[in-house]
Amino acid sequence: MALVLTEFVGQAEIRELTSKGILPVSHDLDTKPNTDELLDQAHPFLMGKVSAVVNELKSAKAIVDEMVEGAVQRINAGNAMLVSKSRF
Repeated sequence: MALVLTEFVGQAEIRELTSKGILPVSHDLDTKPNTDELLDQAHPFLMGKVSAVVNELKSAKAIVDEMVEGAVQRINAGNAMLVSKSRF
């Protein structure tokens, strides 16, 4: 799991907090004044390892369309490998 660095918490403080099992975002919400700006920006962005390979933002529709297009290509490729033999 990775954490996005926020402007509220420095890297050393992140290490200290996470070593204690505290999410930096939770710490910020507990210790900083709850302004609208903090609440808007202090949303926890917890990510898996796959986030490291994401290099463009796409809409959900674009992602699903891309997945469906890839599936159709693979199904068509599989169908092209089938050889039908005559039963006569």
